[in-house]
Amino acid sequence: MKRHSRGLGLLELLVALVLVTLASTLVMQGIGQGLGMLRRVAADQGVAYHELMARAWLRDSVSAAAAQAATVTSDGLEEDEAQEEDGRPATPPAPVFAGTAASLEMQSFRPLLGPEGVATSIRWSADPQQGLRYEEGEQQVLVDALPPLQRIEYQAPDGSWQSQWPPATALRDDESVPASLLPVRVRFEFPGEDRVDVLLLARHSARSLEEESGVESE
Repeated sequence: MKRHSRGLGLLELLVALVLVTLASTLVMQGIGQGLGMLRRVAADQGVAYHELMARAWLRDSVSAAAAQAATVTSDGLEEDEAQEEDGRPATPPAPVFAGTAASLEMQSFRPLLGPEGVATSIRWSADPQQGLRYEEGEQQVLVDALPPLQRIEYQAPDGSWQSQWPPATALRDDESVPASLLPVRVRFEFPGEDRVDVLLLARHSARSLEEESGVESE
């Protein structure tokens, strides 16, 4: 007898169709979850990158603070020397670095928008909503990649931290602080014990030169 091959019945076709549908659904769900995770990771990386860039901008601009420059007259003398020769009292220089707990105004050799190497007036301040606000001339930039600023502190040469600069009161070892004197460090404090400490290069370099001169004189 010849045996005739029998094809799939209707019930078997339905079962196969259900299995294929379930498998396709599971595969599509896995792909969707994978793509969602990939998007979340990319978003987190983007946020982290922007925050790192904002911290780098903050450090670079503040660390390159310019000290008070002497004013030179047409006779080639500094303004203080010319005033002393004329019998006039020396005029104290206006501070180029002035800060409070909520804002900092200074001249920087590394502004965010202007050319590098040119002393440019900038201002960092706490934004009422979030992050920091950066001002350079008439231009303003909201740096919202950083958390809300709690306060700014300034380290004096004696190691104490001040809530404003120049300090309101005399320091321990000095009767007064000249307006041209920069703090040693500036600290930006954020919530959760998060902080950015910035060492001022001009102040650090001047102190290193003073120490080297003292060693050579000995």
